Order: sequence, then C-alpha cells, then structure tokens
Amino acid sequence: MIRPQLAEFMRRMDPNSVAIIPSAREATRSNDTQYRFRQDSDFLYLTGFEEPEAIAVVAPARGQKFTLFVRPRDPEREIWDGRRAGVQGAKSEYGADESFPIVEFDEKLQDILDGAEKLYYRLGVNPDLDGTIIRQIARMRALNRKPIHPPQTIIDPATIVHEMRVLKSPEEIELMQRAADIAAEAHMEAMKAARPGMKEYEIEAPTCRSARCEERIRRRRVVPDCRVRRKAAGHS
Repeated sequence: MIRPQLAEFMRRMDPNSVAIIPSAREATRSNDTQYRFRQDSDFLYLTGFEEPEAIAVVAPARGQKFTLFVRPRDPEREIWDGRRAGVQGAKSEYGADESFPIVEFDEKLQDILDGAEKLYYRLGVNPDLDGTIIRQIARMRALNRKPIHPPQTIIDPATIVHEMRVLKSPEEIELMQRAADIAAEAHMEAMKAARPGMKEYEIEAPTCRSARCEERIRRRRVVPDCRVRRKAAGHS
C-alpha cells in the first residue's frame, strides 16, 4: 500500500501527467568511501524509500501508478553498505505497483514519457538525469510520428510537494517532536563533554553516540553541527 503522502500527491497532479522523482546520490569522499548519505527530502516524503540510486515514477492515470527503479540485491555489497530492499522489496515493503533495476530506467524512459501531456520533474538537481530526459524528449519529438506523444510541459513537482509538507499530520508532529528531543539530548551531551582545546571530532563522538542510541525514528539520523557551537562559544 502506498504512503498517504504519495496518494495525495497523485490526487493533486494534473490529469494525464507523469512524475519522475529521483533519490539523492551518494557522494564519494575518497576512493571507496562515501560521505554519510542523506536522502532527498521530497523523495523520502513521498516514497519512504531511503536508499540512493533510485527513481520513482508516478503516473496516476495509468494501471501501474507507482513504479520504483532501485538497486538490486547484492549480498557482497550489502556486507559493507547495509541491506538493500531490492526489486522485490520495493513492491513488498514500499508499495510500488512495479519495480525494476535502476539500470533499466534509460531503456524504459520512452514508454514512461509517451502519452503524458505534462512531466513533473525538477531540473538542475541531477545534471546527468536532466540530460537523459531532455535528450529522450528531443528524440521523441524528432520522430514526429502520431503514435508517439512526448510531454509538452515540464513542471517542478515541488510546486505540489512543498505545499503539502507545510501541513503536518499528528503522526508527523509526533515524529518531529521526538527528533527534536533527541537533538536536544545530543547537544546536552556535547556541552557536557566539551573542554578547552578539544577538537571538533572529539565533541562529535559522544554527541553522535547519544543520538544514535536513541534515534531509529524511521532510520533518520541526527547529525550535529559542532561548528555552530564553536562559533557560539566565540571560536572561528
């Protein structure tokens, strides 16, 4: 079953439209290590899916209204990176009507776009995906054949999603309060641990340890910004 947020998003979309909403991407720190991953807020809000390298396709007028393109299961990589939902998990755990490996997105893109009058997609966030979608629309227009109908308009989905996110459900308010409580406790631990001459990472360690012991709120992480506390204490 899809999330209520996604159902409401579909209700607000224009008739005969399709939305392509990508997840955030991992950022490489050095060689085979990445910065701590944070999911795109709008993608997480609509899908609940927390993994990188994923794309949600939302088409309320079609039989398959919600499709997820995700990383397939990989036991070897999961030892290092954590469990993946995989193609089957995208359906059983996240309510997708259909799911495919992310590598198949490009080959299915024409079918995704064909027949949609409007495309909900945010340009300027993912340049590689921007190029893929724009080139595909250009190819479809160049064919100039009646059976193929690319979108004529591209709309930022944030025009819908951000308006939805202004209004919080009781469950969301409770979740926000719990996150605030955890962050407050973590800041208290940082203040207790702080000593003159300490490095930022030395203060961060007990702060993160406290937060991670408590959080697990739908697997959202509290990431302290020790630089703010240093500036408040008069340090550069």
